[in-house]
Amino acid sequence: MASGVSIDLIGRSIEVGGPVASFWMQLASAIVSGLTFATLLTLIVTPAMLALPEGLGEFRDRLTSFRRSKVASSASV
Repeated sequence: MASGVSIDLIGRSIEVGGPVASFWMQLASAIVSGLTFATLLTLIVTPAMLALPEGLGEFRDRLTSFRRSKVASSASV
């Protein structure tokens, strides 16, 4: 329906741009865009948000060790 094609299974006909297809086109477009958004959210955003705490912890550890090494090198000079 989102492409504007209407298939009549009982009458065995395929119609492009007919009144039934144009009637359902907005709903079909909303469903397709919602499924696309949900797929991106599920496959990209959710794993990234789940990996974020571990990545931030590693960044904090590297930053802390960098600051300690910088303080130690300035104290020895």
